[in-house]
Amino acid sequence: RLASDVYQYVHLIKIQNGKLDIRVESEARKEFVGELRDALSRLTGTRWNVILGNEAGSPTLAQQKEAAQQALRDQAAKHPVVAEVLRLFPGTEISVRMDAEAPEKDKP
Repeated sequence: RLASDVYQYVHLIKIQNGKLDIRVESEARKEFVGELRDALSRLTGTRWNVILGNEAGSPTLAQQKEAAQQALRDQAAKHPVVAEVLRLFPGTEISVRMDAEAPEKDKP
C-alpha cells in the first residue's frame, strides 16, 4: 500500500541524506507521511525527516508514466498508416502498453 501511495500521490521536491521534501496530493491517507518516514528509516538504518512542502515538485510517478504513454500515442499518431486509420475510423483511440517487451530485432 505504501508503494502505491508513493506512486500515486508524491511530488518530489528535494531529497538529501535523511531528508525528504515532498508535496502530497490531498487524496493521500493522513497516516501516509508517518508510514513513509518510518519505512525509510527502517530500510536505510538512518533516521529520516519527511517534510511536507508547498512547492510544485516533480510530477508523481503515475503522472510521469501517463506523460510517457501520451508521448508514445502522439508519436504513433504521426505514422502515416496510423494517421490513415484514425482518419478512416473517427473515435479510434491508440492504447499503449508500457510493459511489453521489445521485438527481437530491437534487442541488443
